[in-house]
Amino acid sequence: TPISAPAPAPAPAAPPTPQANNTATTSGSITESSKTETPFLDSQNRPLLSNDINNSVSVCINKLTRDDSPLTEKQRSDLRKLGQQLTKGEKVIEKGVCDDSCLALLSILKKSKGSDVTFALMILRLVPLQLPHLTLCCDDSSEKSPLRSCLERLALILVDATTTMTLNPAARVMAWCTMGNAFGTLVDLTAGAQLLGHGSTATTPLEQVMDAAVLDLSSSHQPRGEVRQAASSFLYNVAHGLSIRSTPIGMSLISDWSFYVEDNNDTLPD
Repeated sequence: TPISAPAPAPAPAAPPTPQANNTATTSGSITESSKTETPFLDSQNRPLLSNDINNSVSVCINKLTRDDSPLTEKQRSDLRKLGQQLTKGEKVIEKGVCDDSCLALLSILKKSKGSDVTFALMILRLVPLQLPHLTLCCDDSSEKSPLRSCLERLALILVDATTTMTLNPAARVMAWCTMGNAFGTLVDLTAGAQLLGHGSTATTPLEQVMDAAVLDLSSSHQPRGEVRQAASSFLYNVAHGLSIRSTPIGMSLISDWSFYVEDNNDTLPD
């Protein structure tokens, strides 16, 4: 049987012209036309913030300033002033009102339990949203702002495992919302890391607060879905703050495994 001759090889294709090549390079770099557009991912560039959608400010202020409240008359007056600014839609809280009301809220976080703590946190979570370009004093030699003192106290409560400082589910949701709002509005995440765990006055390291949030992501540890959601928003805002920084943060402040969560969400690294 005669052997058939192989079919002739196809002629090589002509090289594409620069006008037709979407991946053409210029001086070794990819041109703008070849970049992959990611509009959906690019749109996810905002922190997750908890705002007041049910006009709860007046209710919370009334509960906290009732006649049998453990607060002093001045503290009640300070909270009423804060409530007036929040309900009137003031975009910026006056510094004096902010400081005085945060001192009153700090007193509640230190001395009260139950629903008073929940009401106080529902108010406190709104304060960072009314402070544009939120910055917090992080210099050991400088005076702490009352808001920072509130956040430090809240961090201590969140990581404490004893029954003396356990938050009920509603209060724990508000606690994570407060921390999430604070870290979602900080202009410098380094300030947030220093806020909770840097320098000689460190109280509760940010790493420990993130540990507590990761634990609250686990359904075996935290059965309440609303708590898991609030904790995840805090972690998202911390990660968001890292992703938008133009200069690197001192990563020694946050360990590498702080962002590690196994797929089953039940086992955590040692």
